[in-house]
Amino acid sequence: MFEICTSGSASKLQDSANNGAQWSKENDMLLNPKKTKEMLISFTREPTHVNSVPNINIDGVDIERVTQTKVLFRQIESTNLLLLVHSL
Repeated sequence: MFEICTSGSASKLQDSANNGAQWSKENDMLLNPKKTKEMLISFTREPTHVNSVPNINIDGVDIERVTQTKVLFRQIESTNLLLLVHSL
């Protein structure tokens, strides 16, 4: 899931996470919130608002917020996203 928030707008990502968890239950798919990660990416020079974004919670488990992760064997870092996009 992803979400684009403009300055001052409220995040609706928790609603999306709830919908995704409900869908997975209805379709007999196992969702493991302990292996799920959340990464916030900001294109502002000083992303101070990132600290005010609430953590996502699925089935009573807070999703771990990370600053880097691997996706299809590529390292993605929240601070180097533009560099990564240009290197692909």
